[in-house]
Amino acid sequence: MTRKQIPSTGLLRDYASRNPGTLLIGKSVFHYEEVASTQDIARKLARQGAEEGTVVIAEKQTGGRGRRGRHWASPDGGLYLSIILRPNLEPARALRLPLVAGVAVAGAIKKVTTLQPRLKWPNDIFIAGKKVGGILTETSTKKGKIDHTVLGIGLNVNTARSLFPPAIRETATSLAEESGRNIAPLELLQCLFDEFEALYVEFLASGFDKIREQWKAMSNTIGSRVKIDSGGAEIEGEALDIDGEGFLLLRRRDGNVERVISGDVSPPTTRL
Repeated sequence: MTRKQIPSTGLLRDYASRNPGTLLIGKSVFHYEEVASTQDIARKLARQGAEEGTVVIAEKQTGGRGRRGRHWASPDGGLYLSIILRPNLEPARALRLPLVAGVAVAGAIKKVTTLQPRLKWPNDIFIAGKKVGGILTETSTKKGKIDHTVLGIGLNVNTARSLFPPAIRETATSLAEESGRNIAPLELLQCLFDEFEALYVEFLASGFDKIREQWKAMSNTIGSRVKIDSGGAEIEGEALDIDGEGFLLLRRRDGNVERVISGDVSPPTTRL
């Protein structure tokens, strides 16, 4: 497969003639028609010293993955990208990056379509109760500091419902399915670059407080009764808030409030 420094074919064929307009995100872009995983390519580039803001984009993935190593279905019509970041942060602060990215993705969707996306803690984007995208971060550290973080974004843009695997066909959707029209991938990508760069710079300079409020305003988790699977252990309760670290605050049935660092959110199995 031929590697291209700038997109020149497929869904991004016009990108080569345009200035990204961002100072950081997308200055260097590697575009593929099909790969196993954009995350794997971006991680390799990061280890080789690729600059911050480098983006790997594919029109299709055969081995895309989500959190906890799960397979991420990546059929035709989606937008699959990984961004190399090199923030000067303590590793614990990187836990907030999926939330920052979620606000950026939702903001881009709102600007390019008439849809109203919602955010499910910690890393999913929903529209009309169905999943339209997800975010994955993988961080490498050196001497207690972040060397690089690879931020992966998978978004169902013009994917036909029939292309989703049968197991998720009733719970997944695409921007085109929900809006009733095809979405211009290049316009969406450019808007995503703009939105994420602005929020990322704000996060590094001013912290998480304002972005946290934006995330909460679009959340479908806060105020809901949920079950959290954190890798074997399951807890149920009411999702009250996210704190300044990006952790979910859950009030359990006994009234105690627990900080949840990570986990999969779903409706509860019992009445609270």
